[in-house]
Amino acid sequence: MTKIEFPDASEADEQGLLAIGGELSPDYLIAAYSKGIFPWPFEEEGPIPWFSPDPRCLLKFSDFRIPRSFKKFLKRHTFRVSIDQATEQVIDSCASVERGSGDDLAGLPSTWINSEMRSAYKAMAKLGFCHSVECWEGENLVGGLYGISIGSMFAGESMFHLKNGASKVCLVNLVEHLEPRGAEWIDCQQLTPLLESFGAKEVARSEFLVMLEDSLKNSPGF
Repeated sequence: MTKIEFPDASEADEQGLLAIGGELSPDYLIAAYSKGIFPWPFEEEGPIPWFSPDPRCLLKFSDFRIPRSFKKFLKRHTFRVSIDQATEQVIDSCASVERGSGDDLAGLPSTWINSEMRSAYKAMAKLGFCHSVECWEGENLVGGLYGISIGSMFAGESMFHLKNGASKVCLVNLVEHLEPRGAEWIDCQQLTPLLESFGAKEVARSEFLVMLEDSLKNSPGF
């Protein structure tokens, strides 16, 4: 693996922008996520912006809650849920399905998932770093989410749904999958009303980086 050196996350500006340039290779992505940094392109082409915002949104499993109205939905839904069975399809769907800017696991609009990002995260999936949760209705993929797992850290990247509640079912199943494997939180990057309804909160970047360092010492949470 090529050694990649990013600036210290504390050097990011008020918007969280830390650096511009580099590439979306697995070496760069692993180095970035290991330092609490993620790419967030604004357009299809151009230099890659890297971010480490302060505060940072985390979904700590100790704070995780299922909204009362959604508990009823969970009892009656008939979706089939799977893990890592259609990661590439989930990535493509997250990039192409139109949704509100707040209806996303990482709080970012779908337009940031350009063609280079799709290829990069598909490559990460083949290496065992990118994982997905899928929601099916029959043979049709109707919801999903994906993210990066390094150590016991899971960084949520994006989610989508074609049927009401499908992406939320994936989120609940993600927590249920990760918690018994030693993970204690999900990096959601930026807070949204959807994430807040499930217990996500903002923490100082300094606190997040300490938690991240600890999680990287653990066995893979996926």
